[in-house]
Amino acid sequence: MMGEKKLVPKRRFANSTSNKSNVWRAVDLGSIANITKLAGFEFTKYVTYSNEGKIIALRGLNVKDNKIILDDVKYIDKSDFSKLSRSKLFKDDLLFTYVGTIGEMAIIPINDKYYLAPNVARIRLEEQHDANYLAQLIGSNIFYKRTIYPLIATSSQPALSMENIRKFEVTVPAYKEQQKIGEFFKILDERIANQERKIAKVKALKSAYLTDMFPQEGETIPKRRFKEFNGEWENKTLGEILDVNSGRDYKHLQKGNIPVYGTGGYMLSVNDKLSEVDGIGIGRKGTIDNPQYLKSPFWTVDTLFYMTPRYKEDLYFLFSKSKTIKWREMDESSGVPSLSKNTIEEISLAIPSYIEQQKIGTFFKNLDDQITTEEKKLEKLKKTKEAYLEEMFV
Repeated sequence: MMGEKKLVPKRRFANSTSNKSNVWRAVDLGSIANITKLAGFEFTKYVTYSNEGKIIALRGLNVKDNKIILDDVKYIDKSDFSKLSRSKLFKDDLLFTYVGTIGEMAIIPINDKYYLAPNVARIRLEEQHDANYLAQLIGSNIFYKRTIYPLIATSSQPALSMENIRKFEVTVPAYKEQQKIGEFFKILDERIANQERKIAKVKALKSAYLTDMFPQEGETIPKRRFKEFNGEWENKTLGEILDVNSGRDYKHLQKGNIPVYGTGGYMLSVNDKLSEVDGIGIGRKGTIDNPQYLKSPFWTVDTLFYMTPRYKEDLYFLFSKSKTIKWREMDESSGVPSLSKNTIEEISLAIPSYIEQQKIGTFFKNLDDQITTEEKKLEKLKKTKEAYLEEMFV
């Protein structure tokens, strides 16, 4: 038809373009899938939650980033399953959250383990439609902005009806092309998940070392130590080894290349500095339990103290030690969490020789550098996926 828009993605598998029958078409989701939910009366009358069992009711918090998250689950083994046939989930069923956090997707991996819970819709595709393909399409930021957000933008309590979901316009190529695209993104998601696990493993390792390589409260010798060191560490207060300095307002300054930090991290850059030496940032008000290593020169706002060494101390050792301090237990306010200079200066900690400090500081810096490197790899993978999503879907 004259003027009809052709549905063609920017990027496509080579052999998909040679066959003229491999055209993309726009259809309502409800025309290629059966879509339903657990009705309120079904949940009230027939579902019984418990904290142990074998059959899991998948709630909204269990559905995120095309994955089923089982950190917090409810079992329904004591429910009346004879009344819950339509909420039973089968392999390759799609899950879609339609209340609260809307648009999260996941694919059911196996039979006979999962049922629907409230606020999660089940999308069961007809034959010749690929679950991985549709999960990637509907779960993408592009689809959310184009299709989902306009339906919920004016609502104070975001929610979608089953009819809304059935009317989602989705673009679908031939089944074999769907399969190729779905498999491509499945592999990419697996790479992202592996990278996330790698980062979590290094962070867990660091957490264990933080516990073992610094003496526990009331002790002066750590559980784990480099073999060339021995003897007790010396007890000192933070005020004896660090100057606790106040941040200041920056609004009178011009734009520049010196970073300004708040309790949440980097904010902007200005043309003046508060410190010419590296420091440790700790919140005065608000977020008081997130120490930051601040490379000089820098400026901090008035809600962020910055601590600088008074004598010859290894700052990265002290920064790593600051990660083990229970800052929230020192909160001095009944409202917004707050710390005072005096409270910080009176904190007692055990300190080894400068040489041992350097060794420990370097050890933890290497771990932090490794985490940063792996997080950059993860961010690159996620950006790669976003780019492919934009180019491989219509």
